[in-house]
Amino acid sequence: MNTIIKSAKRDADHLEAEIEQENQPNLVLNLQKSNINPVLIQALGTKITKTQNQLNNTKKRLHHSCNKIISLQELLENESDNSSNDSESSDIEKDQDSLSITSETSELQEIIDTMITKSKLGSSLFVSTKTFLELIINQPCQACFNTDIKTKKYQITACGFSVKINITCNKCSTTMFHKNEAAGIDYSKLVAGAGLVGGVNKEEWATMLCACSITRQSGRNQYFQKQETFFQKIQESAENSANFALHAACKQIQAQNKHTLEVSFDNLWSHVREASQASGEFIYNGNIEGYCSKPIIAYHLVEKPQIYKNKKGETITINEGNYNSSSKQMEHANLIGSIAKITPTLIEYNMVLGVAIDGDLNSNKTLADQPIISKIFVDLKHKATTVRKK
Repeated sequence: MNTIIKSAKRDADHLEAEIEQENQPNLVLNLQKSNINPVLIQALGTKITKTQNQLNNTKKRLHHSCNKIISLQELLENESDNSSNDSESSDIEKDQDSLSITSETSELQEIIDTMITKSKLGSSLFVSTKTFLELIINQPCQACFNTDIKTKKYQITACGFSVKINITCNKCSTTMFHKNEAAGIDYSKLVAGAGLVGGVNKEEWATMLCACSITRQSGRNQYFQKQETFFQKIQESAENSANFALHAACKQIQAQNKHTLEVSFDNLWSHVREASQASGEFIYNGNIEGYCSKPIIAYHLVEKPQIYKNKKGETITINEGNYNSSSKQMEHANLIGSIAKITPTLIEYNMVLGVAIDGDLNSNKTLADQPIISKIFVDLKHKATTVRKK
């Protein structure tokens, strides 16, 4: 301790001399008396000693690192001298390593494919939430292979049916990403599309999924937005298919030297999208080669606006729809829409339309106002009785 005090006194005298000579203009010396007791001096001395020891240890580590760097540089120089001779062998080793990794990956994929094929599992399966999280959490760190779950940080994000988990290893700061969906798969979108194709509305779908213990689901707005992408594509496909069949039917009738396209009209109601919705179809009464059933040659859809109120009482419009009149008139709207779509093609082929319909007198009045209509039949299944001839 006396040594530290003597050293401090020498440093103080040295600093005072430098200040008087203005060698250190930025250094300010406090010449006033300070109340420093012996205990404080001892504490300062201990801290100085500890700091000095840390500096000495750092110098030793730096010296050791410098020696190691020098030895590595020498080793690299020696290897560069021999690289030309060993290039072929190194390439072979790299190829072997690459083949080994590729082989392991292919073997793993082969085992997985075999298990899926034998058990007929398909591409997806149900799994318990606890089991899924347990499997993810027990995965070792990809960098340091740390398996201690207490030395990892976990972050989970859930949106609809999608679950994403980020695990950060505190030892090596490596972050690993896990999710329940394969690349390019969106379960929320698939569920919305399945409800649309299967004719199940959202509430029915939600009830069935809850019965399977799947309570984390898409919200109403998200569900219908994802369903909309499928809905538009289905409409486009239906209209394209109907248009193709229409041209095929017209060509067939022309080949038979006839001028009347005989069709049946059918109207289908749906509440899949939780709004009054109906689709109208013209079904060709003949048989076209390549079709296993009577083809649909015209398709039209009317749908009321899809509106709901959220928990805040705000009105949310999911779909504006294309029809806002009474539900009773939706069938007539589909009938008129289907005729409007089919008329340009009939004019192109110089044909008229004969319609079989099971509708009421209002439907007959609707058809009577259409100049392209030639005949109206009473029965959808068999056009036996002619109601009106033009």
